Amino acid sequence: PDNLRLVGISGSVLSLAGCIAKEPTLKGLMRLEGQALSRTDVKNEVARLSQIPTSRRIYGDVLPAGRADVVVAGVRIVQAVLQHLNKADVWLSARGVRYGLLLQMLATNDEGGR
Repeated sequence: PDNLRLVGISGSVLSLAGCIAKEPTLKGLMRLEGQALSRTDVKNEVARLSQIPTSRRIYGDVLPAGRADVVVAGVRIVQAVLQHLNKADVWLSARGVRYGLLLQMLATNDEGGR
C-alpha cells in the first residue's frame, strides 16, 4: 500500500545511519530515533562503503570489525527494498520492532489514518 512506511531496526540499518550521520556511537544514534534515511543517502552510502577496504570500514561501535565484512550486503538489501517498494526513505529505530511499529502507528494517525 502507498501508506506503508518502512522502519529499519538494528544491524545494517544502524550501521548505515551511523555512517550517513557521521555518528560513531550507538548511544549517539538514539538522537536520530524516528528520522528518515533517504533512498538517495542509502544509495550514496552503498557506493562509498563498496569502495572502502573491509579493514577501513570500521566506524566506532556502529560499524564494528565483526560487521565490516557484511555491511555492504546488508545496506544493499536496504537499498533493494526501498527500490522494490518504490519508497523514498526508511525510518530509523534503534529501539526494536515494537518501538518501530509504534512509530508507524503514530505516523499513520498524524496523516489522518486509522
